[in-house]
Amino acid sequence: MAAPCSHRPGRREQQETWSESPAMAVPSTSRTGTPTATKPRSERPRDDAGHAPQRPHVQLDHVEAACQLLDALGIEKAAFVGNSMGGHTSLRLAAERPERVSHLITMGPPIQMKPFLFGAGGGPTEGLKIMYQTYTDATPEGMRRLVEIMVYDKARFATPELCRLRSEAALKRPEHLHNIASAAPKAPIPIWIDPNQVSGITAPSLLIHGRDDRVVSFESTLFLAANIPNSRAHLINRCGHWAQLEHADEFNRLVVDFVTNN
Repeated sequence: MAAPCSHRPGRREQQETWSESPAMAVPSTSRTGTPTATKPRSERPRDDAGHAPQRPHVQLDHVEAACQLLDALGIEKAAFVGNSMGGHTSLRLAAERPERVSHLITMGPPIQMKPFLFGAGGGPTEGLKIMYQTYTDATPEGMRRLVEIMVYDKARFATPELCRLRSEAALKRPEHLHNIASAAPKAPIPIWIDPNQVSGITAPSLLIHGRDDRVVSFESTLFLAANIPNSRAHLINRCGHWAQLEHADEFNRLVVDFVTNN
């Protein structure tokens, strides 16, 4: 979890970005002026390779996990910045645990598996179908297909080196890949937000979306902007699902200004 940075992402940052990025939390000032107590964390059992056993994905609650992390770090309230699944988790947090969210920033969050108005029907989007395939084929070729569907500027991002590095990183933990693949299509989001809850979000909200997103249609952000009272939407042309990577400088300016002045 990290605050927005002012530099363009380097090779390591790009390598570690999976198809569904987690939410980032930027700590805000505690209402009490003091951090909450840190809860002790127990060690989970490990296998011979030093890995903790995986719980079935359908048992995981991303909102609860985020709150546990805030508690462990002694953070009462934070600005949440989330891409895709991380954006969905941030939406649920803002709706269900508003006392933990000072600001909400999303980039291409899914809200439901069916279209609202303009999205194509017939099941998951083109991008989601390729994402599911990559969980069972995390080879460099599989990663190339994934990166190409995630971005608008394929020449810049879908390089052989980047695809190889992403493949190597993913294949280091095959149990993670299997855990998601075995739970599809419920995974990687086991608990979906109720769209009727969106209008109850009170946190100042910045909604960023790529006009050329083939994973989650920008109509989801139009829905959010129409229903979250204190919100503003920023639509970027020549931009796919990863606005924070493809337009890093613009993205960072938007987020820093929004959090600073709201």
